[in-house]
Amino acid sequence: MIKLFLLLITLPFSLASIYCQGFWDCSRTFELPNANTTIGHSYNKYYGKGNIGDPITNFTDVTYQMDDVVFEDDGTTIKCEAGPDACYNNDLNPYEPYFNGYGSLRYDVYYPLVNGSPVLYNLPAVILFHAGGYAECSNKNLPGISKMCEEFALRGFIAFNVEYRRGRMLDLDDPTYTSVQQELAIYRACQDVRGAIRTILKRQDEHFENSLYRVNKNQIFIGGMSAGGLAAMNAAYYTTDAMIAETFPTIGIYSAQQIMGSINADYYYGEPSIEFQPNIKGVLSMWGAISLPKRFNLVNNQSSFFAGNTYNPPMIAFAGAKDQVFPLKPSTLKQQVFFSSSLTTSPIYNSESRCLPFNPPFSPYSLENNAASVDLVTGSTANMYKILKTLGVRTELNVDCEMKHGLDNFSDFGTGNADPDFIETYMVKRSCIFFQDIINNVINSPSKTTLFIECENTRGPCDPNYTGCGSNSCPSNFTID
Repeated sequence: MIKLFLLLITLPFSLASIYCQGFWDCSRTFELPNANTTIGHSYNKYYGKGNIGDPITNFTDVTYQMDDVVFEDDGTTIKCEAGPDACYNNDLNPYEPYFNGYGSLRYDVYYPLVNGSPVLYNLPAVILFHAGGYAECSNKNLPGISKMCEEFALRGFIAFNVEYRRGRMLDLDDPTYTSVQQELAIYRACQDVRGAIRTILKRQDEHFENSLYRVNKNQIFIGGMSAGGLAAMNAAYYTTDAMIAETFPTIGIYSAQQIMGSINADYYYGEPSIEFQPNIKGVLSMWGAISLPKRFNLVNNQSSFFAGNTYNPPMIAFAGAKDQVFPLKPSTLKQQVFFSSSLTTSPIYNSESRCLPFNPPFSPYSLENNAASVDLVTGSTANMYKILKTLGVRTELNVDCEMKHGLDNFSDFGTGNADPDFIETYMVKRSCIFFQDIINNVINSPSKTTLFIECENTRGPCDPNYTGCGSNSCPSNFTID
């Protein structure tokens, strides 16, 4: 008690009340950063076992020379230096863009400073994962994700910007198909996301860097943009080996987990035994997606895939009605996924033996080879919104009618301001209000608005009855139904 009193008197009274009475108190608006708050940083913290001195086995990272082709929304391509065809063990990929040239398994930490000093209370954490389609040339230094981490930290969060393994090869014969290398890239990223979350929880128990920041393990929120959003939702909502097997289908007698190792692999400082999913109190998806088994193609009972989960976290999401990467409208032909087939494109895109952690004997990783059959369904954030609504889980979806896949100079979500920095801050503020509801267990009325199509959400803290917005449809008559 004496130590707590001494700490409080070192802070201005108003700031002490913010952090002591409860960060999630319903009097908070989150419109502006906390008074006298700046940002502290801790960069490039390893979360892989091999980089902290523990032995790591069956770990692989990969680069593909053909990964330097990146398709844009308008059909053009850009080039980047992805490296040669190579396989790396012990997280020693020399083509990573970091200070000593090695390692994907790192994260940056953004934390609040009050009058230049750390806030030594357990604060809520938001763990974010960047976009980039799992291409080698994407990384956590992209400006959007780091900007959002800063805005969260200014509002009292501990924000984590997490890197993960990338490296994939598109089907250059026909990019409308999904190659085996793309599927493998998604699986590796999903392993890393889970390992990073477990590591952050373990380090809190060990008081890692606790002179700089402290995490409330019961107030963990995760999220991401695009590819990072997909991997984050995998960690939050895919709770069983059976769900993983259905969303990473292979042909032959070996499952994806036999070939690639468990989705909760033992490659990280946070061991697989650490239960992390109950700690996830909410999800932020920005133009992300979920993978659904092919049996849910063009059907409306997709909630049954998640109904067996003990817990499905609430989700707030932002997406564009014109997204062609993860098409928003549920149960449409555009959400169908077709795997590359050796019957229509090069065999290299259908089966892979390189850089597999259990190769041999569980080799190769091969996809279904019928080019005409649907292999998966890429559900959008609108799918997950409808799923959670059906399951009675708190959720909120924000749609911009003109946006494609990611922010541009036309994406304003009804605010009238399409500047990307402004919208990134807007998404942070709306997420803070949403997370505030969760922690305070605000019981929403059935009539409360949860779908915002081209409409600015101005709901205040802990308001269970907000009914803002009009018709909730785009001029093109787009709806999510």
